[in-house]
Amino acid sequence: MMNKKASLQDLVLIMGILLTVAIAIIISALITREIQQSALMDDINGVNNHRARVIYNRTLNNVVPQFDNIFLGTFVAGILGTVILGFAVRSFPVFMVAAFVFTIVLVMLAAIMSNVYDDIASSPALADDADDFKAIQFIFSNFPLVILGSAVLVSISIYGLWRLGLGT
Repeated sequence: MMNKKASLQDLVLIMGILLTVAIAIIISALITREIQQSALMDDINGVNNHRARVIYNRTLNNVVPQFDNIFLGTFVAGILGTVILGFAVRSFPVFMVAAFVFTIVLVMLAAIMSNVYDDIASSPALADDADDFKAIQFIFSNFPLVILGSAVLVSISIYGLWRLGLGT
């Protein structure tokens, strides 16, 4: 990690990580809800497991709402880290044309990932749980624009140094 430098290709990794984290969060919320319903059925059937219910309610009330913040932290850390590490790259402005073409590919890939997320989140089994995470929904409903903005920021951090006279 000592000589790590950022590039637009890092955004592909960040997009994959964001999609994976979002799906894992929704599935975790589904599992948590299923456990809650199971505990409720145990109460109805006469099994009284008070300690398990207390532990579960703490988890439900404290941890599950923070899943949205975990996703936002992953998103901000990935993008901010790539932009900051982009300042370590000294690249000739002529490569900006290739970066522009790659940005178009990134936006198309982001649209595909946005549709994949939408298909998964709108499935009947996960729809109720996916609706609870507003930040994830917002980012993935605008994912191509978010990635376009991120690619512009990374490009500025990589190629903008020439305008400042700092490029080598």
